[in-house]
Amino acid sequence: MKESEFGINNEEELALGLKNFYYAKSLPAARVDFLLQAKNRIAPQTSQLWRITPLLHITALTAAIVIFFLVGAREEHRQTIERAVCAEVAMNHLKHSPLEIISSRYSEVQSALSRLDFSIMPANSTILETYRLMGGRYCSIQGVPAAQLRVQDVRSGKECTLYAVKAAGKLRDVIATVDNMDGIRVEIWRQDNVLFGLAEMKD
Repeated sequence: MKESEFGINNEEELALGLKNFYYAKSLPAARVDFLLQAKNRIAPQTSQLWRITPLLHITALTAAIVIFFLVGAREEHRQTIERAVCAEVAMNHLKHSPLEIISSRYSEVQSALSRLDFSIMPANSTILETYRLMGGRYCSIQGVPAAQLRVQDVRSGKECTLYAVKAAGKLRDVIATVDNMDGIRVEIWRQDNVLFGLAEMKD
């Protein structure tokens, strides 16, 4: 009986000793609570970050695609307007309508076309030296009032048509272009807020 009791006591003491040993090696309850709370705070943020990151990539890609198409559409619109301007310039050149004022001085033609509130004289010295002014008349380009000036190439004697029109309405998007319309070379360029166009028959 004593041996049995002795054995039981030894087993109970051993179990208690092991329990105390491992309990001493464990973290304090306050530390365990702190770590668990930290994990709970980090886990939702990490999960949310994983959800947001793909969304940001998709948003950026969508924005890039929209910008690409908008820029492409604007460029296509600009080219369409430029071609329409060149076609109208070439058509008016072929009409060869009579001049309303005959003069070789831009100032006199400007005074005669008093309804135009912009300078009809190009600042390009090469144009002024190469083409001699003969006179002008009122005209319109894409519905905007314009000056249609007849000029003569001083080298060849060939008559050409120079246009000046304010860059208003659809013409705001036009910058510069060169095109060929039914054997007529048309060059368009911008001078401040005025568009100039030169039409001449190709050699």
